[in-house]
Amino acid sequence: MKEKNKENILENVISKFRFPLNMKRIGIDIGSDNLKAVVIDGKDITTYIKKINGKPIYALKETLDEIITKNGNEAYLGVTGVNSISLSDVLNEKQVLSESITTKGGIAFLDLDIKENEEFAVIDIGASNQRYYEFGKDKNSGKLILEHNCLQDKCGAGSGLLLEHMAKRFEYGSIEELSNVANQTEKTIKLSAKCGVFRESDVVHQQQKGTPKEVLAASLYRASADSFKTILSNGMIPEGRIILIGGLSLSKAFVKHLIDVCKISSERVIIPKQGLHIVAIGAAIYGQQVYLNNIIKKLEQKLTKPFNYESQGPLILKKSIIMKPKEDWPYGADVPLAGLGIDIGSVSTKAALIAKINGKFRLLAYHYRRTEIDPVGAAIDVINKVYNQVIERGYKIEKVVAGTTGSGRQLTGFIVGASKEHIVDEITAQAAGITTVYPQKEFSIIEFGGQDSKFINISQGVVVDFAMNNACAAGTGALLEKYAMRRGIKIEDFGDIALRAKNPPDIDSTCAVLSEQSIMKYEQNNVSLEDLCAAITLATARNYLAKVVSGSEIKEKVVFQGATAFNLGQVAALETVLGKGIIVPPWPHITGAIGAAKYAYDTSNLGGFREFKKILNLKYNVGPYECINKGCGNDCNITMAKIGDEEFYIGDRCQRYSAKKDEKKIKPPNLFKERQKIMEDACQ
Repeated sequence: MKEKNKENILENVISKFRFPLNMKRIGIDIGSDNLKAVVIDGKDITTYIKKINGKPIYALKETLDEIITKNGNEAYLGVTGVNSISLSDVLNEKQVLSESITTKGGIAFLDLDIKENEEFAVIDIGASNQRYYEFGKDKNSGKLILEHNCLQDKCGAGSGLLLEHMAKRFEYGSIEELSNVANQTEKTIKLSAKCGVFRESDVVHQQQKGTPKEVLAASLYRASADSFKTILSNGMIPEGRIILIGGLSLSKAFVKHLIDVCKISSERVIIPKQGLHIVAIGAAIYGQQVYLNNIIKKLEQKLTKPFNYESQGPLILKKSIIMKPKEDWPYGADVPLAGLGIDIGSVSTKAALIAKINGKFRLLAYHYRRTEIDPVGAAIDVINKVYNQVIERGYKIEKVVAGTTGSGRQLTGFIVGASKEHIVDEITAQAAGITTVYPQKEFSIIEFGGQDSKFINISQGVVVDFAMNNACAAGTGALLEKYAMRRGIKIEDFGDIALRAKNPPDIDSTCAVLSEQSIMKYEQNNVSLEDLCAAITLATARNYLAKVVSGSEIKEKVVFQGATAFNLGQVAALETVLGKGIIVPPWPHITGAIGAAKYAYDTSNLGGFREFKKILNLKYNVGPYECINKGCGNDCNITMAKIGDEEFYIGDRCQRYSAKKDEKKIKPPNLFKERQKIMEDACQ
């Protein structure tokens, strides 16, 4: 009965076959991140999957080479997927198929318990795209046809690439481990469904508040489900069976949240075992007869044939000045007062210890590391590393005051015992830091962080103008780091690779996600890694100037700060776009920490610090706190940190808890003493 039902579906969905069903056929689905392939031989289906790593043509050639050795030269071949559009010079138009057609064909071929002429919907969520299809009956013929579809725009907000990136960021072994943790965690918090970059920014801020990574993992899958719902025309899925395919169909966490967000019963959902390869199966069904050797030869020719496009020309690095730091530590120095600065950012955490020796500020010690998933642990670690350097260099320090800056400055300030006055914003810290190591009066500051970027104008040694990026991370180091990770290169090598470019293409600089999507066209046509790395640095520079500087005056001297300043490709991109030399100061990656230390040092009478030895073995607890006011509609994500009897709260909008600490510090006035003093003053 099932076989007959399957044949009926095939007759209704697939209008005409050009070959017998028992002939060998091959289907290729070239996605943005993976290439999926199937070989169908009678009832047997052999599957293949290969990481593309920015080289879809190479991945296709290697897969066909592997298939031909096992299956022979002659076959029926169909190709589909986002990376198939550049193969018009290799395959004929009937061999390159749309994903809606191949999805329909793949579902028809498999026995998915779909009844004859039954209407159904398909949800396909892959690495960079979300798609939704509705198949219904044609009124005249009664055949199943594509009745409605919703395709996500270029932004990959709810797809899998961000989840893969966050799995690595959270130090999980794989995206499967991230999904398992998320599936076992019930609590979620609201993250942006609109944009993947905004969502990542939300995660960073929650990390800095101490939100557990398990909660963030679950929240990411919830946000992906929310994002899918936004592409539906009315936010609703009609009645009928729902077939879930694509990479995220394998995630129990995503399926759980999708069912909840879209208000559908689990009984309606079908998740095929071959869901990852179902589009490739459809491509095989509709394939055309070919000789694979001929296809491979054409691919080899394509790999050697230059792709013509408008180039921006190579990067220029002629006028820029890279100031080398002099790490001449004042071993054994007597230091009456030292300032310790901690800059805790989205990607990295920095600590710097400075003091005035012989009338000049000197850097005594510093440490830089990745923030990773534990901002408090990272802050304590960098402080301990600085303390080890203090001991090794024999400094005799009488007093230390601490200052904090960066997105995690409030929580870190409590942990290290900094006074409220020494918890300073990034603009103040960056300006104070650069004027300490580069004491000039007139210049502009360009600062690229991992997730944030800043522009500051200094005149007469003080800040006269500044701007920061919004939640978009296009003009920051995030895009460079993600692309390096995707292409499997070290971020430390990115700049040298970019400087070797000869013809970088002009890619979309509107947004980080659109830049990633724009670059795929050039990857499809075998443009070199050197040219693509240079293109990304230029897009980052243009986006920064358009979105952050936004017409503000750029002074003759321009200083480039942040760890991205070590990337000489990005320095060259700024010089190329601005047409002027860029100054990279000593220690560009820790200027924020130096600035926080300088600010604390200059107002040491207001400062505090728990002392190095106490922090070395500090016992603390950081975790979510549930508000007792159940009737409040704010739904705050409150974090509580505790050291001994001290408590610190962050995230409460009404400040019901966070204001308590300040209240304890405010002592009520002694009115009797004040009255006595007024009377004594009046009698004099």
